[in-house]
Order: sequence, then structure tokens, then C-alpha cells
Amino acid sequence: VSSFSGSPSEGFAPLSVSFICEGTDSDGSIESYEFDFGDGSDVLTSDSGSVNHTYSSAGEYEARCKVYDDKGAVAVSEPVTIVVSELEPSWYDITEDVNVERSPRTLYDRINQCFFVYLTLTNTSGSDIIGPVRMVLNSSTIPLSDASTPGLDPDGYTEDGKPYFIVVPDGENWVNGESLDQIRLDFERIRKRLEFELRFEQYR
Repeated sequence: VSSFSGSPSEGFAPLSVSFICEGTDSDGSIESYEFDFGDGSDVLTSDSGSVNHTYSSAGEYEARCKVYDDKGAVAVSEPVTIVVSELEPSWYDITEDVNVERSPRTLYDRINQCFFVYLTLTNTSGSDIIGPVRMVLNSSTIPLSDASTPGLDPDGYTEDGKPYFIVVPDGENWVNGESLDQIRLDFERIRKRLEFELRFEQYR
């Protein structure tokens, strides 16, 4: 084997690596290449020296290539080390997995002098969702009211300044088909049509 390489040699799972194995035969021809990716997957035999392989789990793997010529001779490459890391946890958009129903009309709280709506959130993903799950107020024609009103107060703000609310706490299970009822959002008393857009994200 004259050379054996894998690119990229490190990254986050799932990591797709392109391997190139080059062999020479001075008195014949190369018949096949055999790739052992070092992660317990089946050995791959190919008539081409270029293959791709995806590492699905974190770990450090040693890949090898064997070259067979037309006379049955075998040459084995030096190992190539591939380092795969776990993907860093982040917030992932699951908006398509959540059905939102809002109260038929915008309501008015005379005592607290604010408009408000009730939301019902249903997990329609087809499977359970493990918290934390947050509801992000992407946009609104009326600002949220201050913290003195009865509705939910933001638990924080996204990097781009959007308020968010934790609707499923860390570690809790939101069962498929289960609804979260009577989630109240309060908005300032401004005489204009209330329209808003929500995004839902799971941290994993």
C-alpha cells in the first residue's frame, strides 16, 4: 500500500469520512481493496480505492486498508486514526412537532390592564419528548406585559433577544398526544390587532 488517508480525521458524530487507499503492483494489477473502519462495522470489499464511511458514535477508531493483487498477494496499510466527538448539546427546532391552539379571541384583563391569550400545546411528534422544551416568542405585534401581570414571565432570552418560556422542565417527559393547557401570555394594553409567532425548541 503506497498510501492510505481519511478526511476529515476528526469531527462530531455522525462523521462522514472519505477514505483513499492507493496500491501499486509492479508485476501485475490490483484486484480489490478491503477496508476495515475500526468501529465494529462489516469489512468493506471494493474494486475502488475510494470509499466513504459514516461513524455514528463518539470514539477513537483505527481504520486500515488491505490491497489484493491478481496473484493473491496482500499488502496492509498503516492505520489511520479517526477521532469522533459527541455533538455538543444545543437547542433544536421542534416546531413541526407541536400543535398550538389559542383562545378564539384576544382577552382583556381589566384588573391588570393587559390583553392576554390562553394556549394549548399538544405533542404531535409521534413519540415522547424529553425536556427541557422552550417556547420562543419569535415576533408579536404587541409587546409582552411586565412581570406584574398573571401570565408567564420569560425564563430568559435567546441570543437574538427573543423571550422564551420553559414549557417542559429538564428531564420531564412530554408524552406523545399529551396537551399542556391554560398557558397564558400577557401583552401590553395597546389598541391593535394581536398577532404573534411561536417557535418550539428542545435541548439535546
